[in-house]
Amino acid sequence: YRNNEEYNKNKYAYILTNLDEVVRYIYSDEFRSEIDKKYQNSYYSKLKQAFPNSTAVTTNYTPFLEFAKFEETMFLAGKLSQFEIPEELRVIEIGDNEDTANKFIFPYMSTQAPLKPIVDCAQLKEYSKFIDTLDNTDVLVIIGYNINDNDNHINALLRDFLIKKPTNRIVFSQYVDNANNFNREKAISDVAKKLRITSKATKDQITAIPNRGTTDEILSILRG
Repeated sequence: YRNNEEYNKNKYAYILTNLDEVVRYIYSDEFRSEIDKKYQNSYYSKLKQAFPNSTAVTTNYTPFLEFAKFEETMFLAGKLSQFEIPEELRVIEIGDNEDTANKFIFPYMSTQAPLKPIVDCAQLKEYSKFIDTLDNTDVLVIIGYNINDNDNHINALLRDFLIKKPTNRIVFSQYVDNANNFNREKAISDVAKKLRITSKATKDQITAIPNRGTTDEILSILRG
């Protein structure tokens, strides 16, 4: 698309007008190859290399986590390749070569607070896999997810994860400009408050680490 005159004239308009084409390209082997080279030093890839048997869960829509090839990847808010067909009450995958001509489709993205017009089986299965994963792990590391009230449908599962088993732990990675701006106790208290946790014993299952955007630093702290 760098050489496409129409795209470069108005990228936003071009993408909306050619949504099917653009999404197919993002999921193509050609784009995957380009991204593999560009993101091989990203925290997605480095986390996968450091913790090869890990499962990744995301609320982002992009396929970047898939490119990192975690053992399993779950998309709680839908994927960029998924589209709704409201007349048929179903969700399709662009990569499945479904004929979308003359059909009214729109991206299947589960926004934070509003209720979705369609709750598809595919999304329910993602949540089911997420719950199974939480049941079979003892440490959940949160990177790049800001716990807030708009995501209480997810936060309720995180709260249950801590309360269900006293040995379970959450490690919350908080973005900070520099180490001096990091207050561990406050970060832990904020997470506990957002997860509606009042018990000191359960609160002690939460720890926080600073994240200054340096992957190697995060990995060093996590290994410790």
